[in-house]
Amino acid sequence: MLVSALLNTALCLACFRVLTPREIPTRALLPGCAVAGPLFTVLQAFGSLLVTHELRHAGQVYGFFATVIGLLSWLYLAAQITVYAAEANAVLARRLWPRSLLQPPLTAADEKVLSSVARQEERRPEQHVEVSFHDGERPGGAGDDGPRGPSSPDAR
Repeated sequence: MLVSALLNTALCLACFRVLTPREIPTRALLPGCAVAGPLFTVLQAFGSLLVTHELRHAGQVYGFFATVIGLLSWLYLAAQITVYAAEANAVLARRLWPRSLLQPPLTAADEKVLSSVARQEERRPEQHVEVSFHDGERPGGAGDDGPRGPSSPDAR
């Protein structure tokens, strides 16, 4: 089982290396792969145990449906492991922690993530996105939607 975990970790590292840009160093991919490889091994062992033990005595129709549902569940869990490993690599490499559960206040990591998301929306070379954060409420108060005039729906 240890050899299988090491093989799965190496396979995960190879896949992540192929799928990420060259600017990202391989050492930044190691933490997620070190977690994903053993989890894939556990998932494979549990899947084979479930198929050999539970579905051996199942009827033909029930066994077919159970196999399909089990396979779909297995693929879903494998995809979740892959996504969590990739997210862990990004969070660790960019130092995007600790994040706040309730906002405000924003942590430095929250501001870094929100700034990065905003800058990703730049579509053209002449377009520039600026991001700024301020503490406290908006200048007009928390519930104020801005100035009201004759064209606003509430003024009618």
